[in-house]
Amino acid sequence: MKRLLGLLLVMGMVGCGGGSETPPAMTEFKKGVEFAEQGDYDTAIACYTKAIRINPNLTVAHFNRGMAYYKGEEFGDAGMAFDNFAKLFPEDTLTPDALFWAGESYRQGNQNSLAFRRYNRCRWDFPVSKAAKDARHRLTLPEMLQQYDAEANKVDHDIPASKAKAAEFNPFPPGAGRGGLGGTPMGERDGSSPPGGGAAPTPEGPYIVTGRLSGTSSRPQTKGENRIAPAADADAALEKLGALIERNDNGEVVKVGLGHTRITDAGLVHLKGLSELKSLNLGDTKITDAGLVHLQGLTSLQALGLPKQITDTGVAELQKALPNCKIEK
Repeated sequence: MKRLLGLLLVMGMVGCGGGSETPPAMTEFKKGVEFAEQGDYDTAIACYTKAIRINPNLTVAHFNRGMAYYKGEEFGDAGMAFDNFAKLFPEDTLTPDALFWAGESYRQGNQNSLAFRRYNRCRWDFPVSKAAKDARHRLTLPEMLQQYDAEANKVDHDIPASKAKAAEFNPFPPGAGRGGLGGTPMGERDGSSPPGGGAAPTPEGPYIVTGRLSGTSSRPQTKGENRIAPAADADAALEKLGALIERNDNGEVVKVGLGHTRITDAGLVHLKGLSELKSLNLGDTKITDAGLVHLQGLTSLQALGLPKQITDTGVAELQKALPNCKIEK
């Protein structure tokens, strides 16, 4: 981990030397590296988030924030952070690594469907990268083979005569035999897969996944449909704040993490367009009871984390508007 963070620090300093990074952003980034090396991942995340607010294009801060979440075993937030990296910086050299680490994060968090898709995006979109090689190794793990079967069955159920489409998910060629996994992953060039289906070694460098993630939608907008535009505006506003965002397969925002941001009571208005939002974390923010009115229309919300300064009265009033939501301080 120290080697990885040191590498990213050097990369960031090189970028700074070219005048593209502002000194305050790099100062916060370096603080984050120091705290991460000491094992204080919460403080490191706060520093990286501050660096991102100062300079949203500081890619190493985005990446290191994902790694800090991962090392702190906050795997859901780590996956979202790496997903956001891949979405924001699809051409960056770290993007293959981000996709791989998104897969790692989701797999560690027992979200195997998401992990399976990120590993595959990594190997499909960056087939000759080191990250793709490690992603292919991960796809030989028993839980990923089980996920292949689940994905294939899902496709067969949803789309008739779709066996050819289902085959796209298969990392192994016909006749490879999943018991010994002796074949070369389908469509790959270097034929590297661990003998006997054993777990791949822990990667030595940074790994990211890119390509079209499950959070990006290819669904055409219906004429007259006015739901997507406000959601897109909300999405953009929240990303500017440094929020962690997770989407469903239709591109709708279902989870938002704002715990380390500077969002205000007024800023909560951006959440109104997120009709499919299921989970919201406002844990370490400065919001007050006055801002809770903006949350009352989020009827799909199932889990809400509020900062400790919110009063019991404020929680009770919000609970009336959201009877099916679990609210915690």
